Amino acid sequence: MNGSVNILVSRASALIPCMLDAVKRSKRPLILVPESFTLTTEQALIGGAEKRGFIGTQVFSPTSIIREIKERAGFPGKALISGDGRNMILSLLLLKSR
Repeated sequence: MNGSVNILVSRASALIPCMLDAVKRSKRPLILVPESFTLTTEQALIGGAEKRGFIGTQVFSPTSIIREIKERAGFPGKALISGDGRNMILSLLLLKSR
């Protein structure tokens, strides 16, 4: 898969117009924003959609892109061992090593 990566860094008020312009020029745009900015980004895309619209544009937060990558790679959605499970295993190993 070939493509380019454009990294836009700015305050939200200036970032949204730049982002909309970049989306218009991209074939398959993928936007990575902070967790708290995903809804605002999606609303900006809808509000700034002209003829082309925003179909095919994906908006991800760090958490959601990690989940997407794991799902596509075939890994389960949940952690294999929870934090409590790790503590139980560690406790058991420490008890057995006495």
